[in-house]
Amino acid sequence: MRCRFLYEKRGRLCFVPHVEMPPLLCRTFRRSGYLISRSESLVPKDKISLGPPLPMGVAGLAEPAEIWLDEKELPDVTRLDSFAHDGLKFLFIRIIEEGPSLSRLCRDGGYRVYPKESDLCVRFRSLLSEGWKPVPTTLWAEVEDSYIDIGIGDANQAGPGTLVSSMKAEGLVSGWQDLFIVRTAVGVWDGNRIVPALKAGDGS
Repeated sequence: MRCRFLYEKRGRLCFVPHVEMPPLLCRTFRRSGYLISRSESLVPKDKISLGPPLPMGVAGLAEPAEIWLDEKELPDVTRLDSFAHDGLKFLFIRIIEEGPSLSRLCRDGGYRVYPKESDLCVRFRSLLSEGWKPVPTTLWAEVEDSYIDIGIGDANQAGPGTLVSSMKAEGLVSGWQDLFIVRTAVGVWDGNRIVPALKAGDGS
């Protein structure tokens, strides 16, 4: 049974590397009593697939993933949460009968950037008005008084690291320590919003 789910990654869990998330998630499913399907390779592995990597320190509010289970009924998110690591919360899960791979539905990402310096938003807005693109694949950028919302295309190749490097080059920040970044969405940009990976594949 192929299941696609969304989860939050917050707190200290933000500092767990991306490569360590699959075993952590699988451990949660096992502790919850669910059997995970294994690959038919020389060295069998749990069948799980995650969305684009998050840099360490960046929180994720709706991270997509897929897992294959040897079960007949859909897992219960409340049960999963009761066995989850601190900072991990399961938001939604559904069975995917068929359709494109998760990677094809994770093209773009939405981010919210909280600067430590209050005047950074003013300077960021000024650069935007001059035609500056924070990232070559910028989809949109909206600046509020205390944070910046930005959409970045090609999430597997560009993301928070590209943005921080660009801001550093413009003298806006000295590095990651000047910002707190949250990924708010992963999916496909339709010209108005990012359609979440959980919906983009089934047309809902």
